[in-house]
Amino acid sequence: LVFKTRAGLPRDRARALLAQAAPLDLPDDPQRRAAAEQFLALAERSAARPRTVVRYDREAYVGRFDSEVRVTFDRMLRAAVTDEPVVQTERNDFVPVESSRVVVELKFNHRMPNWMAAVIQRFELRRLSFSKYGRSIEALAAQGAALQA
Repeated sequence: LVFKTRAGLPRDRARALLAQAAPLDLPDDPQRRAAAEQFLALAERSAARPRTVVRYDREAYVGRFDSEVRVTFDRMLRAAVTDEPVVQTERNDFVPVESSRVVVELKFNHRMPNWMAAVIQRFELRRLSFSKYGRSIEALAAQGAALQA
């Protein structure tokens, strides 16, 4: 299981956050502020810096009766080397990472709906760990990309 926290930010504030520019204008909402502060603390502790931009085609569905239930299909995973804290998807240097598989994510906030369990059983789906970022780094390194330490 993966637990995520999110802090939606306007694009200019997100850029400042990624660049760790000071002073940061963090969200007023306590939950979003806590998520942004957690991101900054983790990034500082691990000396995280931009290394790759990951791109894929996503088909997303939201539950008609329960908007907290989501299903996504991610296809054509590709990546490019970067050291910029800006996501630029209109580039011509993306390399294919995974083009023959589809990453299906079944998402829910509390209890898995019965219909989702039935779909998993019916199609004999297996839970696999799959990091789009990790696979992208591996694919770029395999192609000889210079990923700065």
